[in-house]
Amino acid sequence: MQTDISTSLGPVLHQNMKRSVLVVDDEEINREILGAILEEHYDVIYAKDGIEAMELAKKHSVMK
Repeated sequence: MQTDISTSLGPVLHQNMKRSVLVVDDEEINREILGAILEEHYDVIYAKDGIEAMELAKKHSVMK
């Protein structure tokens, strides 16, 4: 029996949609490494510091 992944993961994921993850680090190389690991399963958003992270989180509706 074949299972539809969208129903097994619940309403959060739909076909061809990824969750987003915010990678925050002041070292660019660390952001790049983490992004490379995560990009297959997530839409990766990058920030170089906490201030930028908060702005991006609000812009991408992570925070309300």
